[in-house]
This record gives sequence, structure tokens and C-alpha cells, in this order.
Amino acid sequence: MKFRRIHESFELATLSLALGLGFASSSLKAGQAPQAPSSQPMQIDLIESRARGTVIPTPDSSVKYRLAGGGFVERTSDGGATWNGQQVNQNARLIAGSAPSAKVCWIVGRDAAITLTKNGTDWERVDPPVQADFVAVTAKNDNTATVTTADGKKYATTDRGKKWKLVS
Repeated sequence: MKFRRIHESFELATLSLALGLGFASSSLKAGQAPQAPSSQPMQIDLIESRARGTVIPTPDSSVKYRLAGGGFVERTSDGGATWNGQQVNQNARLIAGSAPSAKVCWIVGRDAAITLTKNGTDWERVDPPVQADFVAVTAKNDNTATVTTADGKKYATTDRGKKWKLVS
């Protein structure tokens, strides 16, 4: 009976976390039912899901970018203690990024998504070389980058995407 009660509490806590109800399984003790959800369960769930995004380092260890899903990109300037986000491209599926400096970051993704910031806060769309899903980018500065498509083709630009050259 005692095992069943603990098991049921664990299952309920696990289910509630999966559903975003905000129960905290770490606060459960043997035989104790989960507490009521917090007053802001959706906000907590949103923060947790964003925290799992791809982190893009810069040469400055205190500055990083993070792909947060739903077209959001977050930036920290304090080593990750706090993150500030912006919706770069609504509902874009952003996949990878390259930041050759603390202020310059190139980001690529599905459906020919390529975006760039030159100052760390304002983002601009870059015209893609082809309509494809991009899975990687390597940048040297705000003008020069190489993007890779899902089928392995690489395109390079030295003028911020005005012209692209197939390199492999």
C-alpha cells in the first residue's frame, strides 16, 4: 500500500510536469501528494522549454546567444545568469548559429531562414542563396559567412548575402 501511494504520487507529478501544470516532483516526500500548481505554471513551463535551446558561444565568454524556439533568440552578457530574448523571425525553426564577436551573430534554419545581428540586438533577414533548409553556419564577421544546406551543399558570402557562391 505504501509503495503504491508513493508510485501514484510520482506518476501524478511526472504527468503534471509533462502537461505543464507546474507541480514540482523534487518537493514530494514519500506518501505525499503533489501540491497545487503555482500561480504562473505556463510562464515557468515556457522558461524551462526555452532554457533547453542551442547555445552559441562568442569569443567573449560572458556573451552568448541561445536559440529558444518559435523564432526567438536570447542573448546574455553576464555569462548566462540572465537572458534577454527577441523574436527574430516569427515561427521560424532556427537550427544553428555562429557568433564571430559579441555583437555579431548569424543564425540559420529551416525554410531558407538566415538572420544576422551586427549589434547584438537588431536582427535582419539575409536573402538565402537557395530555397533550402540550412543546418549550419560559420561566420568570420558581419559580412562573411558560409551556410550549409541539409543536403550538404555549402554557400559562401562576403557581402552579407547580396551574392552567394557555391563552394562545395
